[in-house]
Amino acid sequence: MEKFTTHTGVAAPLRASNVDTDQIIPAVYLKRVARTGFEDALFAAWRDDPDFVLNQPEYAASTVLVAGPDFGTGSSREHAVWALMDYGFRAVLSSRFGDIFRTNAGKAGLVAAQVDQKVVQRIWDHLAEHPGASVTVDLEARTVRAGEGVEAVEDSFDIDDYTRWRLMEGLDDIGITLGHEDDIAAFEATRPSWKPVTLTELIDTLAARFEGNRKAAAHALESVLDTITREVARGEKVAITGFGSFEKRVRDARWVRNPATGERIKAQATAIARFKPGAELMGVVSGARKLPETAIAAASDLLPDAISDRLPTARGASATSSTTSGTASGAATSTAAKTSSPAKKSTAKKTTAAKTTASGSTAKKTTATKSSPAKKTTASGSTAKKTAAKKSSPAKKTTATKSSPAKKTTSSGSAAKKTTAKKSTAKKSSPAKKTSPAKKTSSTSTSGTDGTTSS
Repeated sequence: MEKFTTHTGVAAPLRASNVDTDQIIPAVYLKRVARTGFEDALFAAWRDDPDFVLNQPEYAASTVLVAGPDFGTGSSREHAVWALMDYGFRAVLSSRFGDIFRTNAGKAGLVAAQVDQKVVQRIWDHLAEHPGASVTVDLEARTVRAGEGVEAVEDSFDIDDYTRWRLMEGLDDIGITLGHEDDIAAFEATRPSWKPVTLTELIDTLAARFEGNRKAAAHALESVLDTITREVARGEKVAITGFGSFEKRVRDARWVRNPATGERIKAQATAIARFKPGAELMGVVSGARKLPETAIAAASDLLPDAISDRLPTARGASATSSTTSGTASGAATSTAAKTSSPAKKSTAKKTTAAKTTASGSTAKKTTATKSSPAKKTTASGSTAKKTAAKKSSPAKKTTATKSSPAKKTTSSGSAAKKTTAKKSTAKKSSPAKKTSPAKKTSSTSTSGTDGTTSS
């Protein structure tokens, strides 16, 4: 808004009282959406009269309007002030103004100087004698003067201090608000967290996800909000998994009661926007569920392994543990496979008692560390690998008779009769390193090719 201190310009006499805002600018011009370009609407109903004061060439360039009492009364419309200013007026003199008009004038930069009606009449007389004469409005001194010398008309006018200060500083409502910018920033910084988050605060929070780029954060947020708004306005339901859904609902026409009069009136059908929170959002808010992982942890799943491995995410940890467990289980499987095999497969090999004891040595201390689950123990414990003989028929379920604990199993030239495994289910099997020796194991009787019988 332009500052106003002192202004001198051609004065136009408007010899009329009770000029309301509808006469200043007819209502038909209020449909415009702009705030400028209303000069053609000023006193539109009177401009068709060739004798109207503004149609006189000497007053065509007027910047000071000298009006009668009760100027600017009636309907409250800022357009009346805008029309006067668009035409070129900087000040209006009158003995009495409409309160709302005077307030609107001060906010827009138009001086509404209230002077005595006798002063107004003297200025009218002066302008009648000197058409196109100038009038000076001194806001700093709060005086108005027309003419020079002994014919001069000069007097003071009334204007409140606050409006005078605003006009002299050139401050409209926005300018006054910006004058408190530091206080506003301090207030927002100390604003309680339990109060609703403003759009500015949300952008600041989101900017952290964009490496501090507030412009990018604001664009992203506004794009999402604009998309949701447009889709819902079209009647589409926008559902975000876990978060919630936005949709348009139509409330049918219905009878309601006027809260002021109590009279029943019919309300028209209206469309409303509705948001329904999702299960995940409700769970997080209520505390039943934990917040999801951070954005970088979630985003790492979308990155190549070469990149995501460098990120401190849970994915790397789970991969490590998975690899470890896989290695361990693989090792255990390999050990079990090497140490022993299921009874059916261990006896499939052509083992004979003669070859088992050919060396005449006792079985090495078969301990639990090398024994396998009951289902996978072999006929000769840890020496199962060395019991392979070349000319024996397979005993499908070969077990040794009179078997003793694996730790003390010995042989003296006889077959390894006492160390075969009994049939057991896989559910009770355990890794080879943790099983205890099968004490006093027994199984169904089988006979080998050499005539020996095991039970």
